[in-house]
Amino acid sequence: MLIAQSLFAQLTLQGKVIDSATSQPLANVSVFISNTSAGTITKQDGSFSLSIPQGAYQIVFSYIGYATKTYATNTISNPFNVYLSPSDHQLEDVVLVPFEKDGWANWGKFFIDLFIGTTDEARQCVIQNTKTIRFRHDKKAKTLQAIAFEPLTIINKALGYKIQYQLEEFTYDFTNKYLFYQGYPLFTEMRGSGYRQKRWQAKRKEVYEGSQMHFMRSLCRNVIVEEGFDVFRMRKIENEEKKRIRLMLKYNPMPEDSSKYYENILAEPDEKSIIYSGKLTGDSIAFGINDITAGFEFDNYLYINYNKKKVPDAFLRSFPRSSANMASEITLLEKVTLQVDANGNFHPQLALLNTGYWGWSEKISRMLPFDYKYGK
Repeated sequence: MLIAQSLFAQLTLQGKVIDSATSQPLANVSVFISNTSAGTITKQDGSFSLSIPQGAYQIVFSYIGYATKTYATNTISNPFNVYLSPSDHQLEDVVLVPFEKDGWANWGKFFIDLFIGTTDEARQCVIQNTKTIRFRHDKKAKTLQAIAFEPLTIINKALGYKIQYQLEEFTYDFTNKYLFYQGYPLFTEMRGSGYRQKRWQAKRKEVYEGSQMHFMRSLCRNVIVEEGFDVFRMRKIENEEKKRIRLMLKYNPMPEDSSKYYENILAEPDEKSIIYSGKLTGDSIAFGINDITAGFEFDNYLYINYNKKKVPDAFLRSFPRSSANMASEITLLEKVTLQVDANGNFHPQLALLNTGYWGWSEKISRMLPFDYKYGK
């Protein structure tokens, strides 16, 4: 085993949240462990007390009108005082790209599809405070940025969670078709009848199996093969035939007798994938850093297929030319060693790019908290 998964011992973090400008205590500040169900709010004197499980987590301090602060659990100790400063989100006049006047009307559906997802579960997700979301569309840079002035309140009736999501970054690159978003969610389990609770538990188990969280937890325990993940090294090369046809058609009309061939080639991806033989084990791509964290590093791409089930029908509706295999591709956008925690979290998150199945499925509608216990 790469690491020992001992996440049950807890410590209680205590401290105060203070306005950095006035030195006055701040009441009703949200204090929570990101991507879990553990959270509280500060009292009138700014004090708080929060139980923290053993493991690698981010503690988030969030208050409307103030910049969010986060701290890794391995950097804090009692007593822990936090100073918050006013947010600069309101400084619209100093940026080159202003907020769009009719931003939600123009970009709301686009945002929902990218953030919440186009899964079957997404149909049962609702953002209750969409008016807080503003958009900047930079036509020159060909990017779209979304900013939320307060935590998003998301009701996921498919999985039985109410999520308070502190959105820190949301940028879509139209040129490369890359989405980058980052934030800090706090999960609260919804109340329901015994029947609903069983249905939610079954649905959570379903979305967990084959998910990126499932893979990362399996990687830490060096059981990716046993858990059903087939992992292969992969690299990509430019699709020379597609490049040739594009260049030819730029100056000549498409010949009628070859139109079907050209259309098929143009429908191919710009790059072709070469998958190497030889299934990888966890200890060939990861190593233990400490008792709760593994290092994960690789070159080029990894091709990851979960062999215990096929993709949902909703995925094939979105990508009808795709295989029914639950296959994903991951690559590192910078040369770093990912630190993967036993709970399934990893960082830096923006260094890892998902395409394929995970590029579609790893959205808010299928997100589980890091304190989710599989099979419980």
